[in-house]
Amino acid sequence: YFEVMNISFTRRNVEFSADDGVILRGWLYEPVRETNNEQLYPAIVMTHGYGAVKELYLDLYAEFFVQSKFVVLVYDHRNFGESSGEPRQEINPIKQIQDYSSAITYLQSLTNLVDSQRIGIWGTSYSLQHSKITLIIKKKIT
Repeated sequence: YFEVMNISFTRRNVEFSADDGVILRGWLYEPVRETNNEQLYPAIVMTHGYGAVKELYLDLYAEFFVQSKFVVLVYDHRNFGESSGEPRQEINPIKQIQDYSSAITYLQSLTNLVDSQRIGIWGTSYSLQHSKITLIIKKKIT
């Protein structure tokens, strides 16, 4: 449980599988719901730039978005940080783009929390390009 600018939220560790079985790990930020509130929230998928890990700065951005009542999924790219994958620290842009799609699918599975028609993706630096390509290829995001 955290509170930033009077907005309460939780952050929990999560993991989900990529299409090829690699385990992607990250944090799920959720606005704290008021009693009996069954509202579905819009969501944002975030991942880090070239060679980085989620701990470097993504938490600050996630906290900003959760203040506006977004659910935010922040995760490490495959082969980096807490996510699995070999060889470690190897950048694989094609797989990383496919992993964005797996992250979207994970959020869509949270049917009691996320509005599956309102999922966006957000990237910094290197992952910004991934997010653009994912939008073009998958068209899973509205």
